[in-house]
Amino acid sequence: MAATRKIGFKRILIAVVVIAGVLGLWRIFYGQGSKAVAKSSEALYTVKRQDLVISVTESGSIKASNAVTIRSEVEGRTTIVNVVPEGTILTEQDVAEGKVILELDTSSIKQDLNQQQIQYNSAMADLTDAKENLEIQRNQNESDIQQGILTVKFGLMDLQKYLGQYAADKLIADANSRPITDEDFKKLTADPNQLGGEALQTYRQLIADINVAESEYYIAQNTYNWTEKLYAKNYVAKTDLESDKLKADKCKITHERAQTALDLFFNYEFPKQAHKLFSDYIEAQRQLERILAKARSQEAQAMAKLSSADAKFALEKERLERYQRQMAASVIKAPCPGMVVYATQFSRGSRSRTSIEVGREVYEREEIMSIPNTTQMAVDAKIHETNVDKIAIGQKARVVVDAMPDNVFYGQVTKISPLPDQAGFMSNPDLKIYSTDVLLQGGEMLRPGMSAKVEIIIAQLKDVLAVPVQCVSNRGGKKYCYVHTLRGNEAREVQTGPYNGKFVQIVSGLNEGESVLLNPPRIFDQQHGTPIPETLPDMPDLIPVNNQTRERPNGGFMQSDNPNRLSGFLAPGQFSPDSQNPTGRRRVSGQGTLPNQPQENAQPGSIGTDRPLRQRPEGVGLDRMQQNNAEGGGTPPVDRPQGQRRSRQNPENIPAQTETRP
Repeated sequence: MAATRKIGFKRILIAVVVIAGVLGLWRIFYGQGSKAVAKSSEALYTVKRQDLVISVTESGSIKASNAVTIRSEVEGRTTIVNVVPEGTILTEQDVAEGKVILELDTSSIKQDLNQQQIQYNSAMADLTDAKENLEIQRNQNESDIQQGILTVKFGLMDLQKYLGQYAADKLIADANSRPITDEDFKKLTADPNQLGGEALQTYRQLIADINVAESEYYIAQNTYNWTEKLYAKNYVAKTDLESDKLKADKCKITHERAQTALDLFFNYEFPKQAHKLFSDYIEAQRQLERILAKARSQEAQAMAKLSSADAKFALEKERLERYQRQMAASVIKAPCPGMVVYATQFSRGSRSRTSIEVGREVYEREEIMSIPNTTQMAVDAKIHETNVDKIAIGQKARVVVDAMPDNVFYGQVTKISPLPDQAGFMSNPDLKIYSTDVLLQGGEMLRPGMSAKVEIIIAQLKDVLAVPVQCVSNRGGKKYCYVHTLRGNEAREVQTGPYNGKFVQIVSGLNEGESVLLNPPRIFDQQHGTPIPETLPDMPDLIPVNNQTRERPNGGFMQSDNPNRLSGFLAPGQFSPDSQNPTGRRRVSGQGTLPNQPQENAQPGSIGTDRPLRQRPEGVGLDRMQQNNAEGGGTPPVDRPQGQRRSRQNPENIPAQTETRP
């Protein structure tokens, strides 16, 4: 009986403990009421003003900013006759004196040059002859054209002289609109008053002859009539009568001849002469057109011959100059100060020295040596594609060389490659890096090939409010910080600015001196009892620095509409516009890198280029995280089946995170 009572008492005690545990868990998760905020650690950060440096740190190698490459400019193959030893130091004096550093064989070039000189002289003589022929032809054409113009002019004058200016102009005007016929000339005789010149003069003479003959005939006839009456009365002799009759008949014939002459003039002589003069004028015009066409043709032929001779001369001259250049290129003098370095080449997949020596054959455009100018050094930095949009020409940079870790060199960006580096693409197709040149100030002691770390300063914000990036949470498209007050922890909406992976600028929402939680609490849904996941709002592309527009590598452009925002880097919680996961939801640039983790190649104390973590898929690992947070621990490791890898094609396999930080 006692044993039974003990068993019952133990069961009651166990039930009470279980109920107490359940009540305790309920209070932990749901006991906050309307605030719906899970209790978190009370690690605080005091908001204060500080200088915020935005930068990108990448690796690179030292190189000479300027290097002169010596190549063979001789066509085909040639032989090295003389070459200076590798490592020879060329000075300014060597350059001024024209020191010979390389000589190539010129025996075959000299023979070709002599033959080409003969061809050049012949082409020059042909060109001179063609120029003179063209000038002669132009003068001859000018003479022929002037003669043709005079012929037309004289023909018009003859026509106007015979018909008169009015009649001639009228006839020419009619000829421009229709063919001229005999009826046109008959119309001129119908009204003789419209005539002028010789035709009118002839007409008037014929009319005068008719009038005189008619008067003489009238007088002679009257005389004969009176003589006939007197003869009938025997007052005059018969001889007088016959004499007067003969005179009257003669005057009659003269009158008839004058009338006939007028008819012949109107019917034959005038039309013939007018038609002839008009035809001569028209033919003179046609002859002038033929002269002009012939002149154009002959001049064109002369110009074609000149053009052909000029082209041939230019070709021969170019060949002569090419041989002369090859002769000059056979002797290479020191172009600039520096150190002579023989060329290298790839041989069977490995980089090996080219055998540069006397007697070796070299090909056209083959690199023989280079002369780097070590007085001005630069860094060839390899910028990852996620950071290339942040870089702009003219930005300042700090450089630390691995061989001289205690020295800091300063410079600025002078060149950004528009396309990814091909060498990096061949080694890893998924890795896109862009070569960027940073010109150094000083650095004469540096040598090409040294490894270096380059920190490019994107922006420097002076005296701004800033908090660690883990203090900012993103929910419902808004950003919050949890401010520690006397009444408890208060969720306050904030507006953020640029960040550098460690600190983020607070534009509004917080005041200097306030305390914020370094580990913001998780918010729970009271109805379902599940955590509300953080959300990352879509944001537009950030604006280039100093309100400038710069072309993206893919050919697009970024245009500034807010000069207060900086180019290339993402604000806390912002999505990269160029990356999306297969589910259609945009992911945060950085592909899962924690914002407070330094990059693999970052130097101690340098400003990192950390990127935000992409959003945790809803519902993944919630139980483990709730349990771990309830126990006060950090984020537990993610259990993943053996052989399973996280990839962009399987976003569900991304491990659960406690918070999505900017």
